[in-house]
Amino acid sequence: MRYSWGELEVDIICESVAEFFLASEFFPQFDANAIVHRRERLQPDFLTSDNRLRLSIHSWLLRAGDLNILIDTCVGNQKKRPSITQWNQAEFSYLDGLTETGCSVEDIDIVMCTHLHVDHVGWNTRLEDNRWIPTFPNARYLFSGKEYEYYLSQNRMSPANRGSFDDSVLPIVAAGQAEFIGSGYTLAPGVIVQEMPGHTPGHFVIRIERNGLRAILSGDVVHHPIQIWHPEWASVACWDPQAAGRSRIELLNLCVESGALLLPAHFCSPHGAKITKYGSDFDFRWGEKY
Repeated sequence: MRYSWGELEVDIICESVAEFFLASEFFPQFDANAIVHRRERLQPDFLTSDNRLRLSIHSWLLRAGDLNILIDTCVGNQKKRPSITQWNQAEFSYLDGLTETGCSVEDIDIVMCTHLHVDHVGWNTRLEDNRWIPTFPNARYLFSGKEYEYYLSQNRMSPANRGSFDDSVLPIVAAGQAEFIGSGYTLAPGVIVQEMPGHTPGHFVIRIERNGLRAILSGDVVHHPIQIWHPEWASVACWDPQAAGRSRIELLNLCVESGALLLPAHFCSPHGAKITKYGSDFDFRWGEKY
């Protein structure tokens, strides 16, 4: 799927789609009764009959003028992730998906990680001669400085983020391709990074405001459409569940007020949604394009 704003385009590169978690395991506050009247809007593409969450793991490729910006890099291949069977020593055809967009690994100018969780940094590196080297040799890799320092401290005690900090982040730093940024960083004209913490300490979203058109690449501020109806439902992966809920409400209000298209990191096809609000309740419409 491609979203297009004239000279600015956004492609999706999908690594995998699967039922990874039971809703009650992933969202501790999950209540099946709270969505009973809306299940038909979720099944079967986003929720199974036995309440397993159907999630996509994908990157966004943003073409802004002469820049090719890859946002989040999924799980990756040959990574040791024994705690999640589908990810352990995986062999995904992700790079074929990149090629289908017309880009090669050499064409990527910027790799932008919304945060440093295991399923957002994996293709930062690839294995060559038993070494993890940058997959995108010509790219600058942009990480939250706040987030990097937090996980660097955590990594001194035990492998952070299921080992991905060691094999998918530190090799980028060692190669001299990492740049540490903060909120307000400009990726390209009209493409601005904004911090929305809670899921992780320095989680970013990417706001596109160009030629009067708007979209927000929201990473994991929102994991699943259920959270649009229930923004108070934080995931077990959230660093600070209360802060994550506040950021989610901030994000959804921003989408309503600006008319921005919401493009999260884990929504299944059609991937993007327009957010609406009735009183204090949020809702969405699928797959709108500009």
